Amino acid sequence: MSEQPLLEARKIVKSFGRVQALTGANFTVFPGEVVALVGDNGAGKSTAIHALLGLLAPSAGRVSGLALPLDPSRVAYLPQRPHVDLGGSVRHHLELFGTTAREVEHLGASLERVGLGTLLRARGGGDLARGLETPMGALSGGERQRVGLARVFAADAPFVILDEPEAGLDADARTLLRTLLEELAADRVVLLVAHDPEVIPASFQRVVCAAEPMA
Repeated sequence: MSEQPLLEARKIVKSFGRVQALTGANFTVFPGEVVALVGDNGAGKSTAIHALLGLLAPSAGRVSGLALPLDPSRVAYLPQRPHVDLGGSVRHHLELFGTTAREVEHLGASLERVGLGTLLRARGGGDLARGLETPMGALSGGERQRVGLARVFAADAPFVILDEPEAGLDADARTLLRTLLEELAADRVVLLVAHDPEVIPASFQRVVCAAEPMA
């Protein structure tokens, strides 16, 4: 393919002391593509994402591409273990990373889309704005994960990176997540890390992360 990739990882290796977290990751993301990184626990999927985001430097190999370095304002990122302040409100968590005015307009629609609108309106006595003051500690783990998803879906960002977004979600929510991922992929570059293959839409290119012998 003559077209240059937006993101590319070549033989990425990351070691922490004597612990090798990632060995030999290889994948590319071209314009218009959506990619899912799959593999066993400990295969280094999250480490590969962190290398692309510039959150860590590879011990060997390289990351490159037309989109690098990734501008944080152009990336909607949901980490595997997002920060949660149990005493903080849903609104606070939705605005943690600097919600733009355009995104604020879409927060209500995004909450509805991930199945939280009815719940939060009920907690606010029928008023969604009041429901947004609900403490995160009053929500279940799956509901807190939906808050993170709503923030990502509302963001006006061309790159979406999701690290195991299915964590904590029940079967119905995982089915909904698959549909939402298909919608995101229609007009954004999506890079997904998934432990559950059932949430990966058929249109996503699957890249297996696995340990490979060092050269």
